[in-house]
Amino acid sequence: MAAPPVLVRDLRRSYGEVRALRELSLSIAAGEMYGLVGPDGAGKTTLMRILAGMIGADGGRVEVLGADPLRAPASARARAKSSSSLWGTLPSVPALVIASIPLIQCQN
Repeated sequence: MAAPPVLVRDLRRSYGEVRALRELSLSIAAGEMYGLVGPDGAGKTTLMRILAGMIGADGGRVEVLGADPLRAPASARARAKSSSSLWGTLPSVPALVIASIPLIQCQN
């Protein structure tokens, strides 16, 4: 069986004393589509930035298409980090598809 295109295990990310992601785990199989919903500060954008390789996690494991997004080619990371909008970088990450069903609810 092939590994899922998106795999997240025990992901953690904090900004100072604020814990944006607390041991988040999820697996998105090929062909599945997910959306993220939650209140401001729940960690939705932080998760997407980590999956896109824009920022690193404090702990846990992340794989997109079998690789660590932070180890993506330097040109892709530079393009993502120089963008003023996260959403403008997502087409360069083929495993990420934004849809509305099913939903992952983020809570802080």
